[in-house]
Amino acid sequence: MKKRIVHKLLFIVLIGTVNMVQAQITGKVTDTDNVPIAFANILIEGTSIGTTTNDEGDFSIDYNPNKTTALLVSYVGFSTRRLLLTDGKFTDIAIVLSENPFQLGAVQVTARRTEETIRNVPQSVTVMSSKEIERNVATGFQDILSLVPNVGADESKAITTFTIRGIPSGAGGIGGGTPEGVYVNGVYNAKPELVNSIVNDARRLEVLRGPQGTSFGAASISGALNIVTTKPTPEDFITIGAEYGSRNYLRLRPTLNFKLGDKLFARSSFVFLEKDNAMINNNSLQENPNERISAGRLDLRYKPSDKMTFDLGLDFADEDIEPEGISIIKWNNIPGTDVPSDAIIGSLAPNVDISTTERGSYSNDGQRIADRNLFGLALNADFQLAENLNFLSISSYRYADQFLTFDLDNTNLDHLFEERDLQVRQLSQEFRLSGTSEKLNWTTGVFLMDVQSDFKADLAVGSFFDTFILEQLVKPSVQPLIAGDVTAGVTAGVKEQVAAAVNADPGLAGFSQEERDVIIAEQTEAQVASDPIQELIANETQNALATTDIDLEGKSIRQTAELREKTFGVFASAEYSLTDRLKLSGGLRFNREDKEITFSQDGIAFDIFVGGGLVQPNNPIFPAIPDADGDFLADTPISSTFSEDVITANVALNYKVNDNMNAYASYAKGYRSGGFAVRYVQNALEITQPFESEQVNNFELGVKAANASSKLFGNLALFYMDYQDMQIPIILADGSGQITTNAGSSRIFGLEADFAAYITDRFALSGGFGYNNAEFVDYSFTVGDEVTDRSGEKISTFPEYNGTLAADYYVPLNDNYRLTFRMQYRHRANINLSVNSAADVYIDAFEIDAYNLVNGRVALESDTFSFYVFSNNIFDEDYLVSAFSNNILNTPFGFNTNSIGEPFFIGAGFTYRIGK
Repeated sequence: MKKRIVHKLLFIVLIGTVNMVQAQITGKVTDTDNVPIAFANILIEGTSIGTTTNDEGDFSIDYNPNKTTALLVSYVGFSTRRLLLTDGKFTDIAIVLSENPFQLGAVQVTARRTEETIRNVPQSVTVMSSKEIERNVATGFQDILSLVPNVGADESKAITTFTIRGIPSGAGGIGGGTPEGVYVNGVYNAKPELVNSIVNDARRLEVLRGPQGTSFGAASISGALNIVTTKPTPEDFITIGAEYGSRNYLRLRPTLNFKLGDKLFARSSFVFLEKDNAMINNNSLQENPNERISAGRLDLRYKPSDKMTFDLGLDFADEDIEPEGISIIKWNNIPGTDVPSDAIIGSLAPNVDISTTERGSYSNDGQRIADRNLFGLALNADFQLAENLNFLSISSYRYADQFLTFDLDNTNLDHLFEERDLQVRQLSQEFRLSGTSEKLNWTTGVFLMDVQSDFKADLAVGSFFDTFILEQLVKPSVQPLIAGDVTAGVTAGVKEQVAAAVNADPGLAGFSQEERDVIIAEQTEAQVASDPIQELIANETQNALATTDIDLEGKSIRQTAELREKTFGVFASAEYSLTDRLKLSGGLRFNREDKEITFSQDGIAFDIFVGGGLVQPNNPIFPAIPDADGDFLADTPISSTFSEDVITANVALNYKVNDNMNAYASYAKGYRSGGFAVRYVQNALEITQPFESEQVNNFELGVKAANASSKLFGNLALFYMDYQDMQIPIILADGSGQITTNAGSSRIFGLEADFAAYITDRFALSGGFGYNNAEFVDYSFTVGDEVTDRSGEKISTFPEYNGTLAADYYVPLNDNYRLTFRMQYRHRANINLSVNSAADVYIDAFEIDAYNLVNGRVALESDTFSFYVFSNNIFDEDYLVSAFSNNILNTPFGFNTNSIGEPFFIGAGFTYRIGK
């Protein structure tokens, strides 16, 4: 009997133990694209028992569940899900969260070339999800990046350039490099011409500020833009989108996703954009500016097994754009006088309207064109070699063909017209091996790239060019020579007559010849100085000048350049957990840069464009292009090479203050290679002596935090950049063009902050703020005998601060439909433009005023359909996006110009999804 009681007790204990072992709920939380969601909240309904997911989206809760147990799963940016465990399955639960109607920000990033949560990345990063891009009705980088602290994009409709933390972009044209790296699915775009300006089918866009050389390559000295597109999924559906708005704006956006087989999926997306631009050309003979762009992607994903993934991506763009011109807002006075430049220009072309123009209009006699064809192909092959070991290969080919035309004088004058043709081909290959363990994550790899750029340009001169050169350059130069020749001739004739009279004068018969010569000289000088003779000299000089002429109309400067750039890089990075809360990360990258250029210039000698005479073959500042036969044309092409080895590094400490806050301190070294100033040059040094590379040491402190419910999060970064040899283009004081110099040292400091918060389940606020203070510490340069010191001056073209604030609200109408509202405010501070010139003699200093913009969007949405009305610049703010000074042939005849921002715009659109 006692034995049976003992056996029953043991059985009860055993059963209890088994139940205790089974009293655990486990699972994984992902989004609809199967991407793990870290730090999602898991709560047992009706209790205070819960947890958060780890970096891989996994969770476990010690709890004894039953068939009435329900989980509440939530994360910022996603709709909360209630999951009732009625099927009796309590482990390995797969939970999928759908995006909220107003997602506040993506949390998964590849900022360090591996998928991780943004909170764990020890650097300043802003991420915009596809939902945010859609809510902002963003079609290009300018629309997106205008919302990011300390970042801006200038889309001139000919090329897309970026500015991050105020670092200037694009020194030296195609012969230089860019300070920011642009990556699409891991593929680097080496030239701005290779960047597809239409943001098409992006899953998210990551903006990384500060040097990214270790992870993204040596070119990323100011930061990087990392675009991750949406990958094909095993579903069959079609999404159709269309928008129409002011100024004949039309955008069509079809997307198709198909399951071609159990292991093969396809996705294609296409964008057609057409609109009239805001500015108009007052010249009735020319068309008003407009643009028409077609762009698309085709992606294939093949998964032969869980350990192998192949992604093949093809993208293209066809741009047919007639860009806007610029408004002349003021003709500058000729230096040292109160005479406006247009007074002289107008006297030479009395029948041409060269008056200033109102904002929103311009006057050009030549049509501006910016056509571009772009094609890219990339293959990403991902292999899981072992449980904690991955190998990734990224292979790519990119090609761009761009044709541009400019009315270079920006007036109605038949003066200067330029055509450019550029072809860029890029081949790149990257191999990466990465591994993980309990405390160590590491990555190492190799990068190779070959870029070929072929550039042709033709600068043609018109009828006014002849007139201008003749009246303002040639005649003033030759008039003293002609006057001297006429005076000498008249003096010789007078002297001959005086000598004949003196020698025939009987009263001077007793004088010696030496005494007679003195008398002849005195009488000759007196007669030449008399009014009748001086009038004769003046008339003869003018008659000679009247016959002076040049014949340059229809002629041109022809320029070609072939640039070959090869890059080899080896890199390694790692992150080690020193404790449960403290992680140390760092990386090194070795880069080898080799550049070779062949340059030639033919046609009109460039020296004709500078003041002081028709030609200057012996320019004392720079030697002329080799010209042995003296015809002022280049003898043979000029070749030059540039090679450099560089090592960049970064190190960071990331401290987990608590479950909801991380703090970090980091250091990174950045680099941008030197290069060649490829433009219309009249000297050989810009090709044969490349400008130097630039380096920066970046120091950063930051905090990334959220509240316990993940309804509020924010990021703050403080940075200081010690810059050496910043590449700065300057205008030469002698009017002979532009060169690229290296500023000795500069410093940039500031901060970036952004936040997002759910105030209620239906109301959210988000925003960002950037402060940027940039100035030259030690910058002086010598041109000829003139030394110019810019130390202490601001580095211009970037506002000191900018900020955004957005409010989102949604109202559920029923189980299927909801109304969403979004208002967005954006502010940019004023920009004081200091001209980087050797002598400020041609232009006036001025500034771009601060502005405030308000945009809005209202939408009726369901899971498969949306109809929306949107408006940009609701209050029709009159603001500028750029301004600069121009001059006629680098002479004192110049004017200030500007380009306006987009005026009030309103449009409507819809999207509809057919299929699963």
